[in-house]
Amino acid sequence: MSEESPFKPGARVAIRIGDRYTAYGYREDFVEKTHKTGRFTLKSNPKQQWSPHQPSGIGPHWTAWETGDHGWNGGGYLRIWNDVNNAEITEAIRAHRRFHKYTKLRQELDRQPFSELVTDEVLDQLQIVVLAVKPIPKEKP
Repeated sequence: MSEESPFKPGARVAIRIGDRYTAYGYREDFVEKTHKTGRFTLKSNPKQQWSPHQPSGIGPHWTAWETGDHGWNGGGYLRIWNDVNNAEITEAIRAHRRFHKYTKLRQELDRQPFSELVTDEVLDQLQIVVLAVKPIPKEKP
């Protein structure tokens, strides 16, 4: 590697969580040990090694991928967490939490039986919520 890797013991990293069907988020971890090869391990799982990749045209920040065979899901992905990208990572964490809260509320609503509590006013409020989260269709040229 031409640049020096920031994945030194104690470095803060953001491990991506979620998948393409949910909102991506991150969880925090720290580098435990750096090996001579450049690979490193994390405090949460000191047996799993990660392979670092320096910034390039594809990604403007230091990243790493889990080593080993992980089958169809391809293993984990993380990035260095520093002052430069703190706001972006924090917003991704918030979006991931909003997604899960939204999903839980939808599931809770699906389980509710229809009753006299469902008034016209309640339906009007629910319609406002649906309109608020419904994407606006693009106009055809």
